[in-house]
Amino acid sequence: MQVRLLQVKPISDLILRELKSKLLKAKALIEYMSETANQEILQELKNIKKELDFIKDHMVDVDTLMTAEEEQQFQKAMKEHKEGKTTSLGDLKKELGM
Repeated sequence: MQVRLLQVKPISDLILRELKSKLLKAKALIEYMSETANQEILQELKNIKKELDFIKDHMVDVDTLMTAEEEQQFQKAMKEHKEGKTTSLGDLKKELGM
């Protein structure tokens, strides 16, 4: 019986070494894949930031746009101002007693 135990031990050591080797290879592969994935994510984030910067640089402020009606009102107000038909803010405050 002791002979059998002696034979089992070297085989179990061999199996353990083989398993350790495979585990180390798997760990190295996982670390490589994680690093590769991290690099890909980082590159994608950089691309998104570039696109966002471009959008911000070329974005139109909607408060600076006028509708057709607002454009007509503006033109009318400018015409009245040129014709002297408007009241200055200072004169209006005096008139209101402010």
